[in-house]
Amino acid sequence: MRKLAVVFAVILAVTMLGTASAANTVTINLDTLNASGVSGTAVLTDMGGGQTQVVVTVTGEPAGGSEPDHIHVGQCG
Repeated sequence: MRKLAVVFAVILAVTMLGTASAANTVTINLDTLNASGVSGTAVLTDMGGGQTQVVVTVTGEPAGGSEPDHIHVGQCG
């Protein structure tokens, strides 16, 4: 009986690890606009419970520049 419980625990642990590593992730390319030379990516990951993690990576930003990230509700024109 103890052996069966250990096997069940191992199967449960592997299943949970597989679920955690199979998060739904979408990567969006952020293209240069108005010849700014700034581009990058935004990676959106479903964290469950209605939560989404957003990681923005920007390249080509001028030295000392500051491009605050922000998200608008709705659709682009």
